[in-house]
Amino acid sequence: MLKMASDICGASVCLIYTIKDSEVETLASYGHFDEAIVSGIKKLSDILDQGNGFSLIQDARKHQQAASRLSDFELEKLRFYSHIPLKLPKRDQHVRICLCDPNPRGLTESQKDQLKTIADGTAAQLQLYQKKNQLKEKNERLEICSALLKNAADITFILEPETGIIQDVNDSIQNVLGHTAGSLKGTSFNDIIESDKGRDRSIEEWFSNNDRSGERYSIPVQFISDQDEKRWFECNFTADQNRWYVTAKDISEKKAATEGVYELQDKFKKVISVATDLVYEMDWNSGDLSWGDELTDVLGYPHTDKFVDYDWWIDKIHPDDLQRVIHDVALTVENESRKMKLVYRIRTYDGAYKYVMNNKFIDRDEDGKPKNIIGAVVDISDLVESEEESDRSKKILEELADKAWSATWIRDKDGNFLFVNEKYKSLFGLSGRDLKGKNINEVFDAGLAKQFKENDQKVLESGDPVVFEEQFNINGNQCCFKTNIFPIRDVPGHGEILGGMAFDITEEKKNRELMGKSLKEKETLLREIHHRVKNNLAVVSGMMHLQAYKESDERVQQKLFDGTGRIKTMATIHELLYKSSSFTDLSISESIEQLVTNLIKTYHVSIDLDVSFDLEHVKLNINDAIPCSLIVNEVVTNVLKHAFDDGDSGSLNVSLSEENEKVTLRIRDSGRGLPDDFEKAGDGSSLGMELIQALTIQLEGDYSYTSLDQGVLFELAFKKSDGKGASSGL
Repeated sequence: MLKMASDICGASVCLIYTIKDSEVETLASYGHFDEAIVSGIKKLSDILDQGNGFSLIQDARKHQQAASRLSDFELEKLRFYSHIPLKLPKRDQHVRICLCDPNPRGLTESQKDQLKTIADGTAAQLQLYQKKNQLKEKNERLEICSALLKNAADITFILEPETGIIQDVNDSIQNVLGHTAGSLKGTSFNDIIESDKGRDRSIEEWFSNNDRSGERYSIPVQFISDQDEKRWFECNFTADQNRWYVTAKDISEKKAATEGVYELQDKFKKVISVATDLVYEMDWNSGDLSWGDELTDVLGYPHTDKFVDYDWWIDKIHPDDLQRVIHDVALTVENESRKMKLVYRIRTYDGAYKYVMNNKFIDRDEDGKPKNIIGAVVDISDLVESEEESDRSKKILEELADKAWSATWIRDKDGNFLFVNEKYKSLFGLSGRDLKGKNINEVFDAGLAKQFKENDQKVLESGDPVVFEEQFNINGNQCCFKTNIFPIRDVPGHGEILGGMAFDITEEKKNRELMGKSLKEKETLLREIHHRVKNNLAVVSGMMHLQAYKESDERVQQKLFDGTGRIKTMATIHELLYKSSSFTDLSISESIEQLVTNLIKTYHVSIDLDVSFDLEHVKLNINDAIPCSLIVNEVVTNVLKHAFDDGDSGSLNVSLSEENEKVTLRIRDSGRGLPDDFEKAGDGSSLGMELIQALTIQLEGDYSYTSLDQGVLFELAFKKSDGKGASSGL
């Protein structure tokens, strides 16, 4: 192409060039050219008219601007000069074909058209060449990216624009998160990251912007593994035309460390905000002292006192602390130390004194001599007051514990005493001895020390207070103590410690033993009384029974039998009482069953009677048990006497229940039922009915007789009483 252009116009040199940063860069050439031609082209390139797309100088010596710019040597080389701009994309619009020759000449319109055609062809070839090079570069980059994607230690994704669908991902993801590359292809990138509103919105906005070419976006993201575990990664997003790239670097450990640093920084800021209330700097050589802005807040002095001197500070220190402070400062300076801490009282603007803690750092030169002192003054007046108040409270508590009636002590888990009151010392004959810091093995004999150690260990293992009953031989006397040992937690400067309070219960225990012995004797006596009452009632019952057999009058004989039954009922109660462990409460269900059985045997009934019991376990005191049993006696006696004829068969059911302290007794028979003229309250002719009425009143209850289709139902209901002992309302 360049040779053809030279032949058309007869020029000796043909170049393709561009100008970058005011320098001519030759892209291709035909013919011989030297630096003079290149420098001349540079001077002529900006003065030619480019409006028609073709520039021409037929004779540079006759061209006013060209002749003024070119040297004589350049004029010899460039008498003829012409250039045609190549039609290239905008960024390459300064590329031109240039023709030059040492001899002047003109160009016909035909020659110009031919040169323009050659320029268009050259531009097309140049663009084709550039595109081939670009394609080659892209292929090379693609190969490099593929190699990097495959071998990169970090996780690398290729995503579809806008949707964020994963096109490809390297195998590192399986090593780190357990997902296989194949399982993630075609899924959304957002599916494997932990949702976070702010972060999700940022990523979505980045995805939704089409013009991201060449941009880079970084954000920390939590990825979710195939086991639903979460790990922090730093994700870098980059865009390149029709795909986006994401590299994810595992920063879990870094994140944890960073959060730890942030936490420490936050704590440090909090400490600084409350601790270094007032900072200052002092020039050691001149004594000039400058205070921070907090001077007014901490000490009350106006801002005009911010810049003072060493003597100003010395003048404000409390007289009782002054010599100590001066001595400590001088000693620190002489010893070449860099840090020191002072606690002293300083006078505030209103004349009062505050306790302050002054932390100093001494900046020294190469010879170790002090240059500056940088410090921070912290108001610790409240702290000192709290410590003094704590000391006062501690002294009061120690005095209280020391004078307490109980023997009180505190010791650590190894058995070393931290506190012992006078009562404890007196108890073991240790008055006047300082036991603080002493071990129980040093204070007591081996047996006693072992007992104490075992009890302490039980409390440490349980973590809760434990009460022990301990016996010691003190001065030849056997003493008994109730000791409450308890763990004491969260005491600064101490690990596991224990407290104990021991109360002397020797006399109390002796009294309990005497009372127990006395109670046992009384129980034995009461049991004997019940036994004798039962026996006496049995004798009376037997005598009445004999008398009944001797009587010829059947009415008298029947009344004697009825009385015998009532006496046996009371005897049964006393029998059950002396056999039971309680002399006030009685299992009435046992009494009822035994009572009914005895009655059937007493009356020698010739009835085929099916007796059944449905008795809950109910306990009554003797005041309720006796009238209840007597009522059962009367009702069952009436059934045996009046409900059946000799040779009949039938049934008798007795049930007992309790609900909310209310007792219900039911006696049901399958006999002939109640007579038509039956009166519940009795008319004076029936002692049994009168007894039922009186005994029910004594129980403060209610009773009823109900005729059934076959037989009679008797029902008694009453509230259990709280009375103790034995009494009778009869």
